[in-house]
Amino acid sequence: MDLVAIVGSQVLVWGVHIGFNDDKASLYILTILSNAVCTIVAFQLAGLYKIESYRHPVRQIKLICLSCLIVFSFFVILIFGLKVSSEFSRIWFFLSLVLEIFLVLVSRVSVITFIRRQAKNGKMARQIVTIGTRSLSECFIIAVREQHEPWDQIVGVFTDDPDNSTDEEFCGIRLCGGLDEIIEYARNERVDDVVICLPWSETDIILAIIDKLEELPTNIRIAPDSIYYEGPSREVSYLAGVYVIDSRYKPISGWERVAKRTEDLILASIALALLLPVMFVVACWIKLDTPGPILFKQQRHGYNNTIFNILKFRTMYVDDNDEGKQAIRHDPRVTRSGHFLRKWSIDELPQLLNVIGGTMSLVGPRPMPIYQNQSIAKEIQKYDGRHKVRPGITGLAQVNKLRGEKTIEEMKQRLKLDMYYINHWSVWLDIWILLRTFGTVLSGENAY
Repeated sequence: MDLVAIVGSQVLVWGVHIGFNDDKASLYILTILSNAVCTIVAFQLAGLYKIESYRHPVRQIKLICLSCLIVFSFFVILIFGLKVSSEFSRIWFFLSLVLEIFLVLVSRVSVITFIRRQAKNGKMARQIVTIGTRSLSECFIIAVREQHEPWDQIVGVFTDDPDNSTDEEFCGIRLCGGLDEIIEYARNERVDDVVICLPWSETDIILAIIDKLEELPTNIRIAPDSIYYEGPSREVSYLAGVYVIDSRYKPISGWERVAKRTEDLILASIALALLLPVMFVVACWIKLDTPGPILFKQQRHGYNNTIFNILKFRTMYVDDNDEGKQAIRHDPRVTRSGHFLRKWSIDELPQLLNVIGGTMSLVGPRPMPIYQNQSIAKEIQKYDGRHKVRPGITGLAQVNKLRGEKTIEEMKQRLKLDMYYINHWSVWLDIWILLRTFGTVLSGENAY
């Protein structure tokens, strides 16, 4: 169906937009067929012809769009490289791409709908039986049911429990007996998968069961141990040639880290270039207003709890400023210029240098003074989890009116928002927070 959708989309646009009688017909036919072959190969490499791909429709849509765009880009580069771009209609190229993606998605949705309907009727569904302890069998059954996939059907449970009765039901599934009965059952009924639900410490028993079941024409699989069901994650990955269970993911890693760092460098550099005249005027104002340095430096916790110096325009008198205590409303330590700078968050602008230097990000959990950070960490569990990413000039908590001095309950809410940001980061989320920040700054709320 993919082949029909790919070829059909390009032929349709060709016929409607150009006409089949065009003198370049042979060139178009060669391009259409070549594109179809390359796209099918790309789909194959992306794993789109594996049954598992139909279990994740959103991921499948992303892979289809990405594969089509990569093949399209390849042909554009190839045609320009061969200097034959003038032989093709640009409208045909782009309309074919859009129609191709649309028709492939429609055909895939039709296939998924058909398979689901057949699976619900008992056809094309994978017949699964379990053998092992009742507790691990129950964990496995619940985990399968949570997926809500009609093509995975557990049809029998086998256990060597002495109280086992073939007339009894377990989790709504018939108990079919013990190890001796499973072979006879598999001879008379269709069984696609036998899942062994035993603690991994029972190595000898598991190997004996595998040896006994080896004569059956079924998949023999071993279910995870109890820690898999009790842990925070159920993802399995491949590490150094070994399958492992992922307990926690390193946030904003790999290409995400590259994208965020690129975003920081580009936006911070542009902002710094545009705001340099403003920062120069502010520096002169601070110098004329009160004696002391222009910039205020304070040690704070950064990425992975490392300590760095955050930069700000000085807004307090030098004598009190060294104490590093957080400002409060109507703070007598704040200078005349400081009141204005703090109200409009202009004192934060030097942190653009922190961003370019790599100790901060434009968006991230807001860094707290060390003494305050340590105090809150004693009151709130896992508070230091905020430091799994670089701290930011602004953050999700700040645009949700959680800035300045707060109670413990409000700090818990701030931590919740920070952790949501860390676990759901995207470039679009950063852009949304930056746009919201402008509104927050203009409102002047909780700025003092």
